[in-house]
Amino acid sequence: MITIILIGKEIINSFIQFGQKYYGEKLRIFISRDLAQKVIEKILTYKLAFYSSYNNQPIKLQTRIDRGVESLTRLVQNFFIDILPLFANSIVALFMMFSANFYVGQGYVLFLYTTMSVGCRQKNERFEEEDKISERKQKSGNSKYSGINKSH
Repeated sequence: MITIILIGKEIINSFIQFGQKYYGEKLRIFISRDLAQKVIEKILTYKLAFYSSYNNQPIKLQTRIDRGVESLTRLVQNFFIDILPLFANSIVALFMMFSANFYVGQGYVLFLYTTMSVGCRQKNERFEEEDKISERKQKSGNSKYSGINKSH
């Protein structure tokens, strides 16, 4: 009986993963197409003088548009295709833990809270350390340049 349940779970999981990849890829393609179309429609409304500027030459604009659309598409793919299913699986697992045993669910929530708070503290400490390093570099860089300026 347990074998049948596990095999059924794996088959369902395979179909869900296939659906996520298939519809996620379709979503990514549609968003990419729609964003590029909206940008092109907006650019076509500009006056001709806009394109005569060095930074706004058509090839440079197309490159900037492509990069922007690619980055937004990657953002959507990362969130909706990669991260959102992980959160959904975590919520389902947490629900199942609470339904099986309330105390096990509470223990897991406490574990998650502890792990997240430690991770946030480490991240904040790293950012503070990076800020201190960049301040030291700016101070040492300014003193070098000020010495050069005084000698002239």
